[in-house]
Amino acid sequence: MNQTFNVFQKTIGLVIALLAPIVFLYAYSNHVSEQVIREQTDQRVIDRLAITLHQLETNMEQLAKLLVTLSVDSQVNQLKNLSLYTPYEQVMIRRNLFEKLKLYRQTNTFLGDIAIYDGDKALLLRVNDRPVHDTPLLDNTGNWTYVPEEDAFYYQINRPSYAKRDAASLVIEANFPADYIRELLASIDMNDNVTASPFLYHKEHGIISDDRTQLSSFPALSSLLFSDAQGTTRLKADDQTYHVSYLQSSIDGWQLVDFIRLDTLLAPITVSRAWFYGSIALLVSVGLLAAILLYRHVHVPIRSLIQGIQRIRRGDYSVRLEKDMKNEFRYVFMSFNQMAARTQELIEEVLQQKIHSQEATLRQLQYQINPHFLYNSLFYIKNMAKIRHNDAVEAMALHLGHYYRYMTQNQLTHATLEEECKFAGSFLNIHQLRVRHLSYEISLPEHMRTIRIPRLLLQPLVENAVEHGMNSLTGHGRITVSIQEDGEQLFIAVSDNGQGMENHALIDLREKIYSSIAPQSQIGLWNVHQRMVHHLPGGSTTLQSNAEGGLTVVLIWNKRRNEDG
Repeated sequence: MNQTFNVFQKTIGLVIALLAPIVFLYAYSNHVSEQVIREQTDQRVIDRLAITLHQLETNMEQLAKLLVTLSVDSQVNQLKNLSLYTPYEQVMIRRNLFEKLKLYRQTNTFLGDIAIYDGDKALLLRVNDRPVHDTPLLDNTGNWTYVPEEDAFYYQINRPSYAKRDAASLVIEANFPADYIRELLASIDMNDNVTASPFLYHKEHGIISDDRTQLSSFPALSSLLFSDAQGTTRLKADDQTYHVSYLQSSIDGWQLVDFIRLDTLLAPITVSRAWFYGSIALLVSVGLLAAILLYRHVHVPIRSLIQGIQRIRRGDYSVRLEKDMKNEFRYVFMSFNQMAARTQELIEEVLQQKIHSQEATLRQLQYQINPHFLYNSLFYIKNMAKIRHNDAVEAMALHLGHYYRYMTQNQLTHATLEEECKFAGSFLNIHQLRVRHLSYEISLPEHMRTIRIPRLLLQPLVENAVEHGMNSLTGHGRITVSIQEDGEQLFIAVSDNGQGMENHALIDLREKIYSSIAPQSQIGLWNVHQRMVHHLPGGSTTLQSNAEGGLTVVLIWNKRRNEDG
């Protein structure tokens, strides 16, 4: 089937065909620009972190080498055996060593203090005049360790070098305050106005940073422990996205971190993108304005007229078009409505005659079927009587009597829902006695029992469920009749768990039932639908597959209009 497009669709397609390549190329160019900026920024920040970290680790390495040099110094060895010297010699040894340590401190701006302890961990000599502690702070050697109470980094070596702290004859300890690192971080040039000042971070000890680092706007630092030696990542916090670069340092557990807010980094591209998309939106609005006017004043009326004609072709002569148009289509709609109304009147007159004829035909078919139905029931009674199953004989005779008494009341055209349900129950009880694997359930609310409907409206649905749904079912069969109300509407639903129908077969069945012409088969369901449409206000019939694999037939009509009528 060839696909055709109307004027409105063609206009929209033309606008999209013109703008789509432009938007795609700009989006691709914008994406590439962002990638280039991020890659260049990553490399620049990593390089800067590497230079800073190298400078810091070089200073700390120099201090460590200084301690190694001191550990083999002859004057330090004299200090270890100070008790062997005279008091004057002791004073001179201390003075000479103090001058040497003081010189080391003056030549190395990163050095804070050097202290020497004897084997009993008593303080022998230190450069700093301000006493802080009299025993070594560390239990380990060969590693720089941060001491939060001192806000300083400590490093110590033992002599002999293989001895542990308790067995060492001499302990040399050096430290420098964390403020030296802050000064080093503050000296880094940040002329890009994009990145923050880098900072050292440790999961347990927190951060060491200068005053320029705006850590108050940064996310929780507990998420910044990275396992890689270096890299970049993104973190989100407080509706902000941060681009984080990091380097692992040789100091145990410490990382050098720098972060950038992406909205600041990409601000020029974001502004340019906003202007571009705003311009595109304006062009699209102007381009669609003419199409919208064409759509409202030409396409909508034509579409309504086409839909009305299609509904008439399907047999729905109740269609009417709204006449609120203020142009030439108003007269067209008025003429269409007059034609549809007159056609509907003529069709309904013919259908009324057909309905009466089909009701007579249905009644005749029922009488033709009843002898076979009666024969099977009587044969069942004979068999049960033969085996002296008196309860089954009595039940079959009782239900059979109720069934035929209701069937023979041809002079009545309407009945209550309670009467219809009892009649359907008698029919199902007869089949249930004959077929043991069949069960059923009828649900009728108390307040709906007296509502009147056309007679023999429910029984054809139940019979259809038994004959077609249970015909080839090998397992246990179940039929459910549910009567409900929802606002102003009433519903009768008949469901079975039978073999059901394929989708195409269900569509064919709907077409037969909804047709205005009686089909060759399924005359019972077709008659029920026609009686629903013409005898009950707002009446309709729906067919659908259910979750149990069977078929569900639902009758719907308007309760208020029905009760008022």
